[in-house]
Amino acid sequence: MSKISIKGADTGTGVFTLESPATNTDRTLVLPDEAGTIDTLQRAGNVLQVVQTYSTTRIATNTNDYSLISCAITPTYTTSKVLVLINICTGYTNNNGMRFYRNGVEQTAWEASATWASLGNVLWGADEPPVSNNYALAFIPVTILDSPASTSALTYEIRTRIPGTDYWYFNRDANSATDSFGASSITLMEIAA
Repeated sequence: MSKISIKGADTGTGVFTLESPATNTDRTLVLPDEAGTIDTLQRAGNVLQVVQTYSTTRIATNTNDYSLISCAITPTYTTSKVLVLINICTGYTNNNGMRFYRNGVEQTAWEASATWASLGNVLWGADEPPVSNNYALAFIPVTILDSPASTSALTYEIRTRIPGTDYWYFNRDANSATDSFGASSITLMEIAA
């Protein structure tokens, strides 16, 4: 039968306590047959939490700066990064685009650096997702790694960019709300740094 040995550190004056939970059931904690150090949530690269907003709401709007979809997360540590995964379904947009917001503040640097993929894997700049057919849809993925340095609630939001009088079509085509439609989402992942 193998044995368990608990060895104290050669330095340090603190007391390390192993405490059992309040339970009326016998339990066994089986350790892996491996040497090493137990992982902690704070190790760089670990995913600490995941939240998502998923929307099938169909919107046709000619209002500039209209909120299409948002998602909130409260980071555990100020050192954490937030991986923002956006997938937008849009119909005919002409010269329209999207605005990126965090807590109500537009993030113009994200807009300038984002690239979108439309149907056919054609890459376009952030100002003009191309859909030239009233019945067509584009599914636009955007990925952003944010460093908010905050443990307060953070709301990430997509709003319309309409420079003229055109319409922005969200989760639907430009012809009707029933011909072609889809879904959009924002997924937020807190990553330990």
